[in-house]
Amino acid sequence: MFVFLIPLLCYFSRSSACSTSIPGTTFYSDTLVPPDSSTLLVSNDPDVKKIIAKDSATVLKFKTKKIIAAILSFPVPFGLLGLHRIFLGTKPYIPFVYMGTLGGCFLVLPIIDFIAILSANEETFKHFENNPKVFMWAH
Repeated sequence: MFVFLIPLLCYFSRSSACSTSIPGTTFYSDTLVPPDSSTLLVSNDPDVKKIIAKDSATVLKFKTKKIIAAILSFPVPFGLLGLHRIFLGTKPYIPFVYMGTLGGCFLVLPIIDFIAILSANEETFKHFENNPKVFMWAH
């Protein structure tokens, strides 16, 4: 976290005395390029602010949906009923499979779903949405 803070403070202070060098990070006047090749733009341009706001909204939406799905997949009582699968969108018979098998062999499926949802990144989480399979983590 401090890796990004020092160059930002230097940028906003406009001080020539601030010449902090962070290994693997390139700092230009308007752009901070971290080692992982993602770009963080620091600009007063309204178009750039709109792009950053749109990306922030997408990340917030993903995190919110992931948290709600994880809460609903917690084995007792929601996972037993398959409510997380209803929330993520699935075929209508999947919640009945969860209820009829008491959560898939006595709560095994909800426990695995809970761990899979918590450990999923954004790309993997997209595979869980609208998945018609009983084992949603199987590709």
